[in-house]
Amino acid sequence: MAYGVHGYKRTSIQTADRRHLIVLLYEGAVSRLNQAVECIQKEEREEQARLINRVLEIIKLLDNALDYRQGGEIARRLNALYTYMRDTLALANIENDADRVLEVAGLLNTLLEGWRGILDQPINGAGAPAPEPPAGPEAPQPTVVSLNAPPPPLLPRSKGNGAGYPNYGRKPGRFSNARPPVMA
Repeated sequence: MAYGVHGYKRTSIQTADRRHLIVLLYEGAVSRLNQAVECIQKEEREEQARLINRVLEIIKLLDNALDYRQGGEIARRLNALYTYMRDTLALANIENDADRVLEVAGLLNTLLEGWRGILDQPINGAGAPAPEPPAGPEAPQPTVVSLNAPPPPLLPRSKGNGAGYPNYGRKPGRFSNARPPVMA
């Protein structure tokens, strides 16, 4: 019976859209923080640390999933909020402070309610809620894409760091004498 339940959960997670997965992550984080508060009150330090560490992993997953290109200012603010939550939870774990854990649980719960509010909205190809299409004669006409059109131009390649190795996003000239580590 337990295998069937776990298999069902795994399948439902693997087939869920991104918004639903984010809601699941928030729900898991809030649930674990509530359990961590109980552990703090019962002085079960090992379980408290395990639960808080799991929430720290969830927050890191949420932070890594931010799309700064599409999210812009909202993504930057969420990043700052996630950093604050991680710092607060680390301190709460060290000092066994239930109030700080509850503060982060409240912040996550607020974000969770926001995500639940957009779950039923249709999404566009980029993963964001789709805007309402205009009606009437000003409605945009569909674009016809030719399969014979040339591909878009490629982005220019990095010139490297002067030592024959690519820059990987570093400023030109920086680490110009650096060599990759030699694997033995």
